[in-house]
Amino acid sequence: MKVKREYVHFQESWYAQHIRPNSDVADDIAIEVYDEDELLIGEFRIAWVKLGNDTAMQLQVFDDGFNAFSHCLDLMDLLHLMKTTDKRFEFTPEYVCGILDDLDFENSSPKTNPQERS
Repeated sequence: MKVKREYVHFQESWYAQHIRPNSDVADDIAIEVYDEDELLIGEFRIAWVKLGNDTAMQLQVFDDGFNAFSHCLDLMDLLHLMKTTDKRFEFTPEYVCGILDDLDFENSSPKTNPQERS
């Protein structure tokens, strides 16, 4: 089955400055997978959660996310390979977005407010 893979990077989105000022989540990337009819198969999220003075990358899989996850094994394999090659390596949201771009995920982060006129 041919699928379409997209991501939304929270900090790239126009609304990032308006929400989550006191959240435990510093940033996140939502990954969505659609079938050939453009129906959502599922989604999961990679979040950077605040832990004291540090942040930790956390994978969050929603109920339908396991379906999406199975279409993103290339991403998981690459993240695993990078982390096992250098255990001190720290993934940043921007670095993960670069990986997603390299794997042909479409960046669908909404950069402009649809309520504002050009």
